[in-house]
Amino acid sequence: MQRTARRTRPVARLTALSALLIAAVALPACEQADPNSVEYQIQQLQEKKTKASIMKLGDMKAKEAVDPLMAAYEDGRFRSDIISALAQIGDKKAAPTMVAAIADKGEKEAARLAGTTLLEWDAGAGNTDAMIAVVGDKGMPNENRYSALQVLAKYPDAKATPVLLSVLKADPDVQPIAMAGLAAEALGKLGVDKAVGNLVRCLWLDDALGRNAVAECRLALARIGPKAVPTLIKTLERKNRVVEKRAIKYKFDKGGIVEAKAAEMLFDQPTPDAVDALIAAMTTLEEMPPSVAANPQKAQAFVMGGVQRVISTAKALAAIGDAKAVKPMLEIAESKERPLEHKLAGVQQIAFLGSTEALDGLLDILDNEVNQYDPVSQGFRVQVALAAANLVPASDSKSIKKLEKALADIDKETKAWIEDNQKKIEGTFKDKPKAKAQLEADIKGWNDQLKSFGEVSAKLEVIKACNDDIACYAGKASDEKVAVQLLAAYRLSNAKGDDVPAARDALIAGVDALLAKEKLTLDDPVVLNVMLFGLGRHGDAAKAPKIAELQAKAKARGEKEKNKVFQGALKGAAYTLDLIAGASAHR
Repeated sequence: MQRTARRTRPVARLTALSALLIAAVALPACEQADPNSVEYQIQQLQEKKTKASIMKLGDMKAKEAVDPLMAAYEDGRFRSDIISALAQIGDKKAAPTMVAAIADKGEKEAARLAGTTLLEWDAGAGNTDAMIAVVGDKGMPNENRYSALQVLAKYPDAKATPVLLSVLKADPDVQPIAMAGLAAEALGKLGVDKAVGNLVRCLWLDDALGRNAVAECRLALARIGPKAVPTLIKTLERKNRVVEKRAIKYKFDKGGIVEAKAAEMLFDQPTPDAVDALIAAMTTLEEMPPSVAANPQKAQAFVMGGVQRVISTAKALAAIGDAKAVKPMLEIAESKERPLEHKLAGVQQIAFLGSTEALDGLLDILDNEVNQYDPVSQGFRVQVALAAANLVPASDSKSIKKLEKALADIDKETKAWIEDNQKKIEGTFKDKPKAKAQLEADIKGWNDQLKSFGEVSAKLEVIKACNDDIACYAGKASDEKVAVQLLAAYRLSNAKGDDVPAARDALIAGVDALLAKEKLTLDDPVVLNVMLFGLGRHGDAAKAPKIAELQAKAKARGEKEKNKVFQGALKGAAYTLDLIAGASAHR
């Protein structure tokens, strides 16, 4: 037994030693094979092509993995996952693989992500030929073609013009309308005047889901500039056969929709050539067809189309600033047959138009009697007074005195209404809750009107102080009173001759200040709207880059804004500034 024990001890020692040696050799191998290491996952990718490794490398944002991932993409497996991983890593070195993914018919989701990623990386330039090939291939999935169009829209190249025109012409029932919008964006940046006809047609296109590309096509027309004007005037005059054919087919040939939209495009590019056609469209009163009148929904659409036609044509005429439009605008404002919306458009756009030839007519309207209990006519009178104040020059003492007398008479009359009805509340209607509540509402309305007429008086005080000094009005653009800010914005917008450069600079500074304002108020978008009108009228090629900077600021501010009202206003301002920058580049 003892001999046996002696023989086994060396064997036990050898076994223990072997185990230690094996452990010593194996330990470094375990460390190298850590599944949480980039090296391990790259090894797994190269040896086994596992989806898990691709996803892990993307999560790790491992830049060392870019080349292996690009190589793995060429092998053809898990391509969508590879594009996703490369997008997560964010190395622009992978741009060629993104381009390849856009051209890959078998991976439309990968193509969508690849297009978005190239834009985010700002790495899509120089790929025009590849993108043209994708867009021009009608057998390519729409996701791929859309991604290629995104790249062409951001990096437009004249070589792509034929294929872009083809996309713009396509039927929205066959091709998503968003693709036409991207083609329009590229063509507008390229200034392709051959696109005008189809860009105008695009204004009345929508797809089966009711989506459209009006914003993109309108911006493209503004960027193309004066070469688009003849077609727009022709469309306004109802002589564009392509638009008319579609209008008849889809039954929007009656009511004013065609004229309204054409006028909006001409608002972007004010030209004296359009004045007569705009006046004709504005003053036309179209009779409602019996078939339309029989359908309440169609009848409502017809009425709203007529309202929009008057508003849009009046705005375009105001932007042009030709005094020839004053008389027809006043006739609309004075009309007893026209709806209130037409009358308001006439009065408000007269103030934007800026011709003092309108003053006598406005002051005559202001003298008209109003019904004590008709808030509509009273509200209209307020707008007339504000328009007159925005126009009257300091040198016209006769008109100023007439306006001041009208204000004094209105003040006396309104205060008498308040006093009389206050007595009724305390006496006759004391125990009649409904009647009493109505009178209280009337009194509140009259007090609100007195505040509005007080704004007119405040404007007159500034007019007397500033006289015709454009620098004085520029200084008032940041006044604490909103009424004075608005007056300054109107005066700057209506500057003429040698005052225009200073007014233009003041408007740019005013817009910049509003966009930089830490906390916006509900009045700020109203002031901004008037300033943008003036900038649209006075903007020129020299200031187009600065206007483009303002557009970027408005867009960035809108993206950060949490208040929905201001968010919408800033988004609208950014788009308007884009239009202004595009049109200004041609002046």
